[in-house]
Amino acid sequence: MSRIFWLLIVLLASGLGAWRLTRLDFPVTKTLEARDGRSIEAEVIGRTRQEVTVVRAEDEQRFAIPVEDLSRGDRLFLKRLPLRDPPPPPPPPEPDEVVKPKDFYIARREAEIAELRRKAEVLRIEVNSGTLNSMVQSTRSRQLVDIEKEIKTLETAIESYRWRKKIE
Repeated sequence: MSRIFWLLIVLLASGLGAWRLTRLDFPVTKTLEARDGRSIEAEVIGRTRQEVTVVRAEDEQRFAIPVEDLSRGDRLFLKRLPLRDPPPPPPPPEPDEVVKPKDFYIARREAEIAELRRKAEVLRIEVNSGTLNSMVQSTRSRQLVDIEKEIKTLETAIESYRWRKKIE
């Protein structure tokens, strides 16, 4: 009986030691889940006993969530974080720092260019890998040239659009 008691004490002490060793610190990126099943991908930046302060990954909006509204697993996870008030929010931008919203035409074409550049990089890696047979490599090389032409066409369209907007 005494051995079992001491074994239990040792196991409990080692479990608490492991809990302390795996203690986390801020900021922590985590998908938090509410009791009702809704979830949010956010960066946890502070916690008190009653609420956790997060910055939502989707739009970088900052807000506090009551701890009691979170799932049991997330409440246990938050207990591993130290109690710490969140840092103060960043100051609003100065009036001259306010970014004008992009024109929809330009934003759409820039998004297309970014996607084409991503595809071109994948093709470039495939072509330079040396693992493709000559027929596939030739096809990939042609596709790469076509993508680069499309990027140039879109960049020219953006510049032309900007030039026309200045004249109007």
